[in-house]
Amino acid sequence: MPAEQRGSIYRTSSSYGVRYYDEAGVRRRQAGFSSRSAARAWFRDVLRPRMLGQAAVAAPLTLTEHMGRYLEAHAVGREASTIATLRHRLSYAEETFGELQLKGRS
Repeated sequence: MPAEQRGSIYRTSSSYGVRYYDEAGVRRRQAGFSSRSAARAWFRDVLRPRMLGQAAVAAPLTLTEHMGRYLEAHAVGREASTIATLRHRLSYAEETFGELQLKGRS
């Protein structure tokens, strides 16, 4: 039985990365992590379940992160003034609840 893969953590000039072999045996890498433990956690929580055929558990988003993704997706095909208005209207909620973590669907 082959050993269980954990990925190989390496240092880049400004961050950390992880090297691994994917399901097809191709050597891959992902960089841009702030620490060795962040790179290892990404491999454990995101990549390893995918390689085993399981659904990855997404990290909970804060309201601020969700709003950024929403505005980016909503901006496609919209006027810049529309996005500016949405950003202004959402700023009140962001001030109050911006760091609140959103729950995923059960």
